[in-house]
This record gives sequence, C-alpha cells and structure tokens, in this order.
Amino acid sequence: MNNITHKGEIVLGNSKISCYVLEDGRRVLSGRGMQGALKMVDDEDASKTAGTRLNRYLEQQSLKPYLYKNKNPDIFKPIECYQGKMKINGYEASVLVEICDAFLEARQNLVWDEFMKHFRKLISTRRKLQEEERFKQLEMEFEDPT
Repeated sequence: MNNITHKGEIVLGNSKISCYVLEDGRRVLSGRGMQGALKMVDDEDASKTAGTRLNRYLEQQSLKPYLYKNKNPDIFKPIECYQGKMKINGYEASVLVEICDAFLEARQNLVWDEFMKHFRKLISTRRKLQEEERFKQLEMEFEDPT
C-alpha cells in the first residue's frame, strides 16, 4: 500500500495542486489537481471533479505518439495513495512535465499538419488554374480563324 507521509500544495499560476510524499520517497501530484492546472475542467468544477478526465486525455490516440515517445507507458498510470483510509489517485510529479511537453509538441505538430493540408490544397488549386489557363491559350491558338 502507498501510504502518504507528507502532504502539501504546489501553486502553479492560479492553480493549486495537492502534492504528497509516499513512504518509498516518491513525489505524487493529485490527478484532480493536475487536470485543474491543465484546464481540463472549469475552474469552479476543478475541486469537485475526480481526476478521471486526465486519464481519458492520456488515452487519446492523437496524443499517444507524443506522450509515449521513448517513454515507458507505465509512468502515466495513476498511483493509488492513502492518507489514513482516504484513497487519493495521483501521478508521479515528473509526469506533469511530460504531459505538458507532449501537449505542446502535439499542438505544434497538429497546427503544422493543418497548415500543410491547407497549403497543399492551395497548391493544387493553383495548378488547376494554371492548367485551365494553358488550356484556354491552346484553344485560342487552335481556334478556327473563320
């Protein structure tokens, strides 16, 4: 059992994340606090919502290539901790940095992918217009002069 020996809070911007130290020395952040800091819930709901939404984000197919790149997927599994009889679901503290890095990389690449799709469409349209223009020129060259 992962018993909590110390409890505190980390303040990141306007967010407070409950943090814990376990008997084995691991530092853990609450899942609820992490999803609040990552703005996965409305501010007024952050303290009432279980940390399950974070787990759903971690399972999204579009994010997996960024989250699990060169990493053991087990680091993203929640840790059940106990403060007395109260169960708390949390994540190793370093996971928050990994998630932020993955989200930023995904956002950057997904925006780039959207830009490239739009760019390819523009190029394709331009080529079609150029081909139509050439065709019109050929038609004019071979028009019957009478």
